[in-house]
Amino acid sequence: MKRLISKIQSEIYMSLIILGLVVVLLLTEDVAMADSVIMMMAAGILVAFSAYALFIWKQSPQDEREELHMMESAKVAYLTGAATLTGVIIYQLIDHSLDMAFPIILGVMVLSKSLSQYVQSKK
Repeated sequence: MKRLISKIQSEIYMSLIILGLVVVLLLTEDVAMADSVIMMMAAGILVAFSAYALFIWKQSPQDEREELHMMESAKVAYLTGAATLTGVIIYQLIDHSLDMAFPIILGVMVLSKSLSQYVQSKK
């Protein structure tokens, strides 16, 4: 039980660090920052996200209930990300300022989900 609580707390702490860095980036959007500060923030986000991704990748359920919870949270996270990107794309289309990175990211998400599901079904 302690291990489960520790895993949940670690994930929450890493999520808060990433969200904190993103909020700092959003709040300083109109503030001119030195290139070194921008690079340090980019490095911080990269390190925090890498640690979070490693944590997620190494997760292993202890029982069927925990596995179900992991699958449900992954489904919600994927659909939330895809819906958010779709909303941004629609907004930018209406505004006539579409950044091509967003459709590419959405396409990569959908393609990776489909390919992953196909590979898993072949095992």
